[in-house]
Amino acid sequence: MAVAAALNPWWYTTTSSAGTSSTAEFLPGASFYAGGGGGGGSTTYAAYGLTLVGGLYEAVLVGTLISALLAWLFAGVGLGSGRRGAPSRVPSRLPRGLLVAALVVAVALAVAVPALQPTLYHADNPAGSCSSGAAAGPCGSFWGSASSSGTQRVWGSGAGWGLDLALVGVLALAFAIRLVGGREHAGEPRSSGRGR
Repeated sequence: MAVAAALNPWWYTTTSSAGTSSTAEFLPGASFYAGGGGGGGSTTYAAYGLTLVGGLYEAVLVGTLISALLAWLFAGVGLGSGRRGAPSRVPSRLPRGLLVAALVVAVALAVAVPALQPTLYHADNPAGSCSSGAAAGPCGSFWGSASSSGTQRVWGSGAGWGLDLALVGVLALAFAIRLVGGREHAGEPRSSGRGR
């Protein structure tokens, strides 16, 4: 899920007016997609004047890849230490630490992007769109819609953000299962290895 979140847009905005529409999709990394009127393509955040927002989405790319790496390490350590008959050389806290670290990174991304993006977008002020007195639209919120003079604008979270949120749920479930399993294992009497 973390890898899929790194490959999908985390935010979008669509503007429709008189039968035409344009869309921008903010992807993790240095580029976003902009399209409309039958054409479109990728451009860098910096080229469009979104240097602060671009920095946020570069951090998102790094964070999603770190989450994926930590989750894979957790799975690998768990599979390796779960083999029957093999002596465990892995400290019992390592898998839990990997899982907690992956969960913390995923939660931080899920919270930080909606919290920071409107402020960074407002500071970048692309094409002067945030220059009006009242911060409206994407300059003031992560989700929303607005209509003015026959122009409809909708913006909000994309599939990447949703996948990160789903990852938080899966990692939280894995942590709960590990926690309950660890308590049950701790309550088991130790075998002395001697027959009666």
